[in-house]
Amino acid sequence: MTSSRRDFSWVDRYIFPGGQLPSLRAISRIVRSSTTLEITETRRLSDSYAQTLREWRHRFTEALPTVKTLGFDERFCRLWNLYLSYFEASFRARYCNVWQIGMRKRA
Repeated sequence: MTSSRRDFSWVDRYIFPGGQLPSLRAISRIVRSSTTLEITETRRLSDSYAQTLREWRHRFTEALPTVKTLGFDERFCRLWNLYLSYFEASFRARYCNVWQIGMRKRA
């Protein structure tokens, strides 16, 4: 989050405008300082999320005729294919990560 806060990429503009990707360190700091919770476990889900993105891309590609009948143009279809492909590769390479975080109320 800190390292990319000044960046403004095509993902920020077209896919997740206004989105933020907090780091695990930032989440931990906020949970510790601002809640009555504590993190009990973390699980990296990057590999399974890469597979999820791959499946979404295949299903999106198979559904392109239907997508186009809904009024989405070729540019939109290329953009979503790029997004799904790019992030599949990013998660496989662990350039991006996605975490499942277990928490409980502090004793």
